[in-house]
This record gives sequence, structure tokens and C-alpha cells, in this order.
Amino acid sequence: MTNAFMRVVRTAFVLAALCLPAIAQAQAPSHLIVFGDSLSDTGNDLLGSIQTHQPVLIPPPQMYAAGRFSNGPVAFEYLWSFLSGGPPVIPPSLTVPVLPQQGAVSFAFGGSGSGAFRNSAGVNVPGLLTQVVFFGASLAGRPAPPDALYAIWTGSNDYLTQTPELPETVVDNIASGIETLYSLGARHFLVVNLPDLGNGPLLPEDQRALLTGLSTEHNKLLRKRIKELEKTLPDLMIIEGDVTKVFRTLLRTFESDVPLVDVLVPVPPGVPPASLCLVINPAACPAVPTFAPDAEFAFWDSEHATTAAYERLAEALLTTVQKGLAVPH
Repeated sequence: MTNAFMRVVRTAFVLAALCLPAIAQAQAPSHLIVFGDSLSDTGNDLLGSIQTHQPVLIPPPQMYAAGRFSNGPVAFEYLWSFLSGGPPVIPPSLTVPVLPQQGAVSFAFGGSGSGAFRNSAGVNVPGLLTQVVFFGASLAGRPAPPDALYAIWTGSNDYLTQTPELPETVVDNIASGIETLYSLGARHFLVVNLPDLGNGPLLPEDQRALLTGLSTEHNKLLRKRIKELEKTLPDLMIIEGDVTKVFRTLLRTFESDVPLVDVLVPVPPGVPPASLCLVINPAACPAVPTFAPDAEFAFWDSEHATTAAYERLAEALLTTVQKGLAVPH
């Protein structure tokens, strides 16, 4: 990705952060409505921490690009760009109180889980089920647009904790969110599974097998539950976004052993790497010299992908979505 392109993208980020959402002219589908966590948050956490006068902005702007937990656009922003022909920008829902007639909106919040709320660093972050409630409120009494695509990608934070949730619970929450959206009028969904969570670059060895097992079981149960929902809810179509193979390829083709932030901001031996600052002490997150490096890295920090990795993921999701939407329903 060229530096010039990244300058254009960052300019669009600034417009979004200033509550001037650049919603591209939609072709098909009419909308992309996003639910999830930091993998899909396009600024809700940042705006929320500004509005509530938090002492530290999350994510820290000096190390993350305009409210994204990465160095640029996230996967669903690239996907929307491919679908709409516009720039890779999806405004956060906190800047869009009423759903527009067409376009894309992200209701995702970094640090969230699949349930109603999740405590993250002492803050109750709206989870998937609450994000769905927020979406319902944004309809202002209208039905959910039936020709929109509703994208759900959640569950990682339910497992990346000292007391992981049961995969059955997480998948039940996702199914409940789909059922509520369906009751509002939603019919077309993109539900994305989890990559192998045991492949994080800085994970202790004793956690890798546990997280691999949890993400594998999550994906198996999610696929089964999707099939059940499609059988019981008339006209429901769920496109399954499988990211496991894509991430395996990225880990082979991109630099994946070291997060990019730790290359940009090296620290002395014995000091926690900069890529861990978000989970240790966000106030200590350093300023990075660039958001547009020439080399391709899989991870930006200890948990989140780079924008280059997200673009590859979106390319794979685009193929899946195009095939899914071409199926008569």
C-alpha cells in the first residue's frame, strides 16, 4: 500500500472522526451493517472515551489510526469499498444516530464480547446483543432494510481472558443476535468465524493449545448453529465467512513472529514490548513514526492485524459474499 494512498485514507478517517461520515454510494447490497469487537471497530471506542472524558483515549491515537485498532482500515471497511466502489471507510455508529437510506455503519466496540456487556479495563463495553439494540434504535421505527448485509464477527474477547466463556455460550449469543436482527427485518447475514487464537505472536506457550481448542470448537458449533437457523427462519440467508485458511496463509507469507509496532518502536531488553501497551498500560503507548510501512506484517500489536492483512482478508470475504449473494433466495 503506497504512502500516497494511506494519506488519502487517513484524510477520510479524519472526516469520519469529525462526524462527517463518508458513506459511499451503495450498489448491492444497500448497506453493510457491522457488529463486533476491536477487529471491526471504526471509532466507537475512541469517540466514547472522548465523550465520557476518559483520561486516556482508547485506542491511543499516537499508535492507532483514527480509532481503528490497527494502522489503517479494518477488514469490513475494505469489503465495503470493494462492494460499493467508494473509499475504505465505515463511520462508527456513534456518529450515525439514524440509519441512512443506504451506506455502511459499524456498531462494533473494541473490547466487547458476544453478550450484552463486557467489562474491559473497568468499563462496561457494549457487546453484540447491546449493539443489536443500538441498531434497532437507529431504525427510528422503520424495519431493518431487507436488502442490507449484516456482518457479525465476535467471540475473540470471550476467550482471550483468564476465565474463558464456553463456546456454547458464545455461539448461543451470536444466534440470539441473528434472531433479534431477523425479527427487525434483516435477512442477509455475513457471519465470520474465528482464526486460530493460539497463533498470537506473543502468547505464552501454555495458552496456545487452550486457545486453539476454543477457537476450533467455536467454529464447529457456529457452523452447526447457522445451519439450524437457516432451517427454522424463512428467507434467512447466512454467508459463512471462513477466515481460518486466510490467516494461515498470512502467517506464512507475511512477517508474523513480531508485531510491526515492535519493529517501529524497539524497547530495551527487559522492558515489555510496545505491542503490549494496550493491555498493560494504554497511557504508555508510544507514538509510531509511520502508519504506512513498506514491509508486510501480519500483526500490528500483540492481538490485532495490520491493515495490509485486513485487506487480504477482505479480498477473500468478497469472493465468499459475491457467491452467497448470487444464490437465489
